Amino acid sequence: IHYAYAGIRPLPHKEEGPESAITRRHIIKENTDVATGLVSIVGGKLTTYRSLAEQTVDKLEKVLRKRLPACRTRETELPGAWGLERARAALESLDLLSADGVERMLSIYGGRASAIADLCASEAKLARALDEDRAVLAAEVVFAIRAEFAQTLEDIVFRRLMIGFNADQGRALYEDIAALAAAESGWSPETVAQQLRQLAEYAASLRVG
Repeated sequence: IHYAYAGIRPLPHKEEGPESAITRRHIIKENTDVATGLVSIVGGKLTTYRSLAEQTVDKLEKVLRKRLPACRTRETELPGAWGLERARAALESLDLLSADGVERMLSIYGGRASAIADLCASEAKLARALDEDRAVLAAEVVFAIRAEFAQTLEDIVFRRLMIGFNADQGRALYEDIAALAAAESGWSPETVAQQLRQLAEYAASLRVG
């Protein structure tokens, strides 16, 4: 085991009994006694968020006694679900990534990887691999800031590029990523140092031993 993490689950409150007995199902509760049209969601999880959204819209329609537009979540594709073959061709044409690197980017970005390939084509300084395995591109750092609202190195490393979840947590790339982020975001040397320190502390908090 290289590292571990824990999350807080939004389970409904229960006065008595073991936590294991608390339902993992979400609850959609009508609270019109508190405010007109108020509906609360208790619980919920990422794996069922789309069915939760649909059930909530159905509940609101009854509470508000209005005909609402039908929930479209069953048919709506997630960002990146389209253009996969175009993205693959664009990444392979760069000749920057290994075969594993291409697969990594497609698994993270889907069809949106085409936009990263476009960045490499338009800004030569971003058209380079950051690692020896040729799996991570400099353009990804800039894309994370411009298109994915990344604000910190933690955001970039763990929540956008996802390399923080590798066995080595991507530590060899921290300095390079920080320099790219600083150039894009206009960070001062003091901010860069602070960001690197916070990133290192966060990464260390996940490691075991």
